[in-house]
Amino acid sequence: MPTRSVKIIQLQHPDTTSYGSSGAGYSSSWFSRLREKMKEMTFCNWVEMFLPCCRWIRTYKWREYLQVDLMAGTTVGIMLVPQ
Repeated sequence: MPTRSVKIIQLQHPDTTSYGSSGAGYSSSWFSRLREKMKEMTFCNWVEMFLPCCRWIRTYKWREYLQVDLMAGTTVGIMLVPQ
């Protein structure tokens, strides 16, 4: 069985010194960053945000995984539907 590569994502901690001690400063800077990020998003980014399957379907290996996935889905459906 082929092995799948694993992508390791490093944790990124926010810089707490730039937010100050008040909660309002944190929320306004967070909101402004979110708004700027949303302005930069393309149509494809919006679709991927609301339909996450669009992200992984592009990398799905149809010949390798489709038959096994269909068999697993059928087995689960047959076992769980009567229950």
